[in-house]
Amino acid sequence: MAPEEIRIDGGIEHLAAMRLGPKGMLRWYASCCNAPLATTSNTPKFPFAGFDVKRVSDPDCLGPVTTQGFIPQADGKHKHKRLGYAVAGIVTRVLKSRLSGSWRDTPFFDQHTGQTISTPVILSKEQRKALYA
Repeated sequence: MAPEEIRIDGGIEHLAAMRLGPKGMLRWYASCCNAPLATTSNTPKFPFAGFDVKRVSDPDCLGPVTTQGFIPQADGKHKHKRLGYAVAGIVTRVLKSRLSGSWRDTPFFDQHTGQTISTPVILSKEQRKALYA
């Protein structure tokens, strides 16, 4: 999904970000209840937002599910379905956003500075380990 398609109707002051490491993607959440919201790149210049569809009350508004990632397998590994479709979709949306200039219209970054609207917390190795436990 392109970030400019995301609308936050209220509670923007609770929008917070974290990273699993110093260079990791931004994982946005509501700081009031720690509800995960979206995953974005570190810059508004690569306009991409990923969502856990199960968190959306009406997933039909997002369109059809075209790709599935990290599907657990019996051997403990994970696989992906139709990853090429996702890559093509991301590239198409990024190009459209960049060419139109709409990439600036995002709730996650300041339009003028390109900085995140809240300072991301970077998890330590211990915090990451606890997160996955």
